[in-house]
Amino acid sequence: MLKLKALLLAGTVAFAPPAVALAQEVVNVAGIEATRVVIAPPKTELARIIKAGLSQAYASAEKGTRAYEQTQRLYFFYGARHFEPLWLSKDDSGTIHFSANAEKIIDVFKKSELEGFRPADYLTPDLDVAAAGTDPTRLAALETAFSAATMRYAQDAFGGRINPLDVNKTWTITPKRVNEAELLVKLAASTDPGKVLLDLSPTQPEFLGLKSALAKF
Repeated sequence: MLKLKALLLAGTVAFAPPAVALAQEVVNVAGIEATRVVIAPPKTELARIIKAGLSQAYASAEKGTRAYEQTQRLYFFYGARHFEPLWLSKDDSGTIHFSANAEKIIDVFKKSELEGFRPADYLTPDLDVAAAGTDPTRLAALETAFSAATMRYAQDAFGGRINPLDVNKTWTITPKRVNEAELLVKLAASTDPGKVLLDLSPTQPEFLGLKSALAKF
């Protein structure tokens, strides 16, 4: 049988998708085996707004660009979890705050200068949970902005902030790209997502030596 890897968006689901994985199922279309990405329908107002925001970003991004790939992965990831937030929680009083896992990632952002980064590149003004209050639109924007900041840090740690070609056009080094879809699933399933991010950094002695020197600077 001819096998074709295809992505087919589904508006409804035939089964409950796992909470921390991209929901997929194998279907047969005209004798062709295909993999369908299942987009679970939102069940809450906040989830509907998150879906609307991601849908708009996905539709407006230019195909083939980094922005398109990122918004597509975010759309599929949140679609597998009914577009429910991952980084936000509500306490008994109804106050919205960052989840425990989000706080662990924020701690990594705050200490990112020890990795040679600028904390302000990740702790951007749009990550203000107090300013979002209980407004669904702002909370949805906050949720997706946090995921984007997390992926930005992950890529910087894994592949570096500078494209080697920007330094020397004769270099043939290709920057490594982090698999954002897999990483989001891993972060969602982990009890220590901060460590998951830190483990993306290089382990070569030269890097560790520079990192040690930076801590003493």
